[in-house]
Amino acid sequence: MAHLYIIRGVPGSGKTTLANKMINCGMANDHFEADMFMVNSDGEYHFDRNRLGECHANCMSAVKNSLASGRSVIVSNTFTRRWEYQNYQIMAQEFGVDCTIIVCQGNFKNIHGVPQQDIQRMRDRFEY
Repeated sequence: MAHLYIIRGVPGSGKTTLANKMINCGMANDHFEADMFMVNSDGEYHFDRNRLGECHANCMSAVKNSLASGRSVIVSNTFTRRWEYQNYQIMAQEFGVDCTIIVCQGNFKNIHGVPQQDIQRMRDRFEY
């Protein structure tokens, strides 16, 4: 049976690493995050604040398509506020799949170069 895993945490907390481990051990079929949609045709990541809405919409669409195909899915984004992942929970209910929320709290080097002061602001507003 399909399952939706929502992984949340600030940049550098271990979200992508955990998602990859979950995929490798067969817990889920697919993994999506908004950052995946900021990769250009050469495979290079370029953050563009102006594209955030578009990238999150693409991420949600990819998750929806996978769930519609009966696949187990991981979505990992910062999701510092509960409302930011609420639509994913609703989507899981609509597809009749269980949903698990995982909070990563590691302190690793973030791979996207997010400034430390931005990460601290995210930590300060994080809702548990």
